[in-house]
Amino acid sequence: MGGVLGQGSGWDWRWWLFVGGMVWLLVGCGREPEVVVTGTRGVVAEATATGTSLPIGVDFATRLPPTVYVPQITVTPLPTATPRPSATPRVHTIAEGDTFLGMAIAYNTTVAEIERLNPSLRANLLSIGQTVILPPPATPVFGAGEATPRPLLVTVRDVSTYRTPAGGLWILGEVVNDGVWPIDGLQVEIQLWTETGENLGGVKTWVAPSLLAPAARGPFGVLLPEEPAGWAYPVAVVTDGFVPDELGDRYLSVGVQTTEVVITGTQALATVEVSNLGESVAQEVVVVVTLYDDGERVVGYRQVRVENLAVGEVRLVEVGVAAVGGVGERVGVTYQAWE
Repeated sequence: MGGVLGQGSGWDWRWWLFVGGMVWLLVGCGREPEVVVTGTRGVVAEATATGTSLPIGVDFATRLPPTVYVPQITVTPLPTATPRPSATPRVHTIAEGDTFLGMAIAYNTTVAEIERLNPSLRANLLSIGQTVILPPPATPVFGAGEATPRPLLVTVRDVSTYRTPAGGLWILGEVVNDGVWPIDGLQVEIQLWTETGENLGGVKTWVAPSLLAPAARGPFGVLLPEEPAGWAYPVAVVTDGFVPDELGDRYLSVGVQTTEVVITGTQALATVEVSNLGESVAQEVVVVVTLYDDGERVVGYRQVRVENLAVGEVRLVEVGVAAVGGVGERVGVTYQAWE
């Protein structure tokens, strides 16, 4: 009996050791890996008369994937409205800081409705003193007719700064549309911050082109005539933009590609082929050519217009781009068109 019990006790000991090891293995494998996020701040460069870039700032982090700011904004749509039969349209005079989105919220309407009533106006080309026709006052109707929200997902990349020989400051960057819908009227506010966390103020600018397709990249830039004292780094925040319900007179049947690019230091000359692939005349095509350095940072960009592109027509356009700082390594091209 003692021998049998001795064998049984040994088997039980090894069994429980095996079970304990398996439990430890399963618990260890089930742990989620830690995610470490690192960020970078832009290096300030001197834009000399010859165009050569000299780093004069301090790198605050290793230059890995250079993400400056990644805002994710969800736009809540306005409720569907039922117009009053006897009401008359309203007129709004553009003041400083006005946008289609701001007017839509203030007057309880939609950006698409404002664009429909003002086909000659462009959201990114508004001027102070212009008049905008607005729909009559409406009574909101909530419930089944309410629109479904569409997330506005964008990434602001590589905000870089360059001093000019005249004592000014260029601030450049770009926005990437990470969503599945085109985004219209993207506006960015560029802020300058001190090392102690003080915001010295900001300036707003538009992203080019005004309609950014999914996965497309649109540059932006601001020139400050005089460099503010005490600033340490820039931050870019998306302050306006929306997913349009309809594209209106936007024309998507256009092909744009570069056929030849010559880059010499701070200068680039791109030959762009613009093709009308659709069945309507493209009344206007805005081509945006962006110049990047070897770190994929925007160092310059330029917009050109192509008008009255006939059905089936292919037109070559030469676009010269100068780097405001840094040295160009490659170009990217995007577009927007109207019929």
